[in-house]
Amino acid sequence: MSAISLKTLHAVHYNDAKHYTTQQLREQFLLLELENNDAISLTYMHYDRMITGIAKPIFNNLVLPTYTNLKSDYFLERREIGIINTGAGRGTITVDGIVFELNKYDCLYIGKGVKDVVFSSATANDPAVFFLQS
Repeated sequence: MSAISLKTLHAVHYNDAKHYTTQQLREQFLLLELENNDAISLTYMHYDRMITGIAKPIFNNLVLPTYTNLKSDYFLERREIGIINTGAGRGTITVDGIVFELNKYDCLYIGKGVKDVVFSSATANDPAVFFLQS
């Protein structure tokens, strides 16, 4: 089972934001703790219902889960996703049984309707780090 997290950031009205302290601005707009080993860490933002995050498989395959917030049976039931390997090592993304190899800075687009997405790294010493945008 993969470690997963989904943080939610709610939209902020611009009249409120202009009175925020530096700390409040950081809490509302800065995405921290996205890169965790052997985990998928995502942030759901109420601006355009965007989800961004990182999948960093080292020793385990990581399965893209669904979340109750999405109100769907699987993550890409009504969403699309773009993925870039920003890590030093080669990785693979298995999309409904089809394997795609991504070297550093290679990208992959996955359209809506795909049920199974699995992330893995070729080696633990140089893991892939997949930046996700949906």
